[in-house]
Amino acid sequence: MTPAEIKNHVGDAAFQKVRSLISKAWRSTPAPQQVGDAAVASTIESEWRARQRLGPPTRDAPAAALSFLPAPPAGWASSALPAEQAPFKYYDCIAEHFRTQTEKPHSGFEGLLPQVRVSLPEQRPADSLLARTAIGYVWTQDHLLGSISEVRARMQQRYGAAYADITRVDLISPARMGGRFGAIGLYLGYRNHSAVPSFYALEAGLATGAAVRLYTVPDMGKINKEPTAYLPTPFVELSNVYDGTMTVNADEPVSLVVESYRKQGSAFVGPRVRVTVHYEQRTAATVTKLNPGDITLMAAERIALVGKALGEVAIEQQGLLAAAGDTLPWVKKPHSS
Repeated sequence: MTPAEIKNHVGDAAFQKVRSLISKAWRSTPAPQQVGDAAVASTIESEWRARQRLGPPTRDAPAAALSFLPAPPAGWASSALPAEQAPFKYYDCIAEHFRTQTEKPHSGFEGLLPQVRVSLPEQRPADSLLARTAIGYVWTQDHLLGSISEVRARMQQRYGAAYADITRVDLISPARMGGRFGAIGLYLGYRNHSAVPSFYALEAGLATGAAVRLYTVPDMGKINKEPTAYLPTPFVELSNVYDGTMTVNADEPVSLVVESYRKQGSAFVGPRVRVTVHYEQRTAATVTKLNPGDITLMAAERIALVGKALGEVAIEQQGLLAAAGDTLPWVKKPHSS
């Protein structure tokens, strides 16, 4: 079904309620109308898949939560993934996400975000399409940088003219399939035809698909106390800062550790949140086929349960979503006490 057909089936009021829910779960989305119809429809279809139990899309299949939505129409089936245009490298990115002992409520869970590796062209393609892959489409408009020349210009602007020697950039990113869960992307940069990465950059974004913030590094070293500068969840403050450490084995990413610190006076306290991402290599046949709407809905359910444990309203429909979040697997479930 198209987004328009889904909107017609559920009714405008329910459709707009889901749009508002997604928007307010990720505060950097300035207005509900900036959450596109495709992302709303993708989330609604995730709810329908959960209700019908059409085979768990992941080890953390979301529970049915949005009871105000009508059932899917008879004969409804999920949209088909695109045919892969060429062989790509894929990764099941396993993320261990912990609110540490310095952050109440202390909690932890393991998430899954399938990603694909695409080599950027020298110039941004006229049609905006970077790749048609087994997990969805990679579009330039979903990224802050869409070509080698753009990466080269950004690195020269920040680190000097020597970065004119960038000859290759690989983007490792979630893809778009209706919606897009754009929490994290990775640029690997190669200088002077090097066979191994010379530098990297992290692209932080939102569960609604948008890329928001770029964290660049002149080499393969550490991101050190960079300002967050955006609000990916209701629990982040603009005064927070990030550390980041990337580990590679030759040409392959192995792990990424991101830690968030809270500023108190002139000192930084934490880490308040630690996310460790493990890049597990996959093929088109073995990568997990996980619809972005499923990830968005599960993230909202987890936010709702943390908000409930804090005793504050963090998201619309928190009662419904927290009940569903309570059924998800947790390493450590958030509690109010």
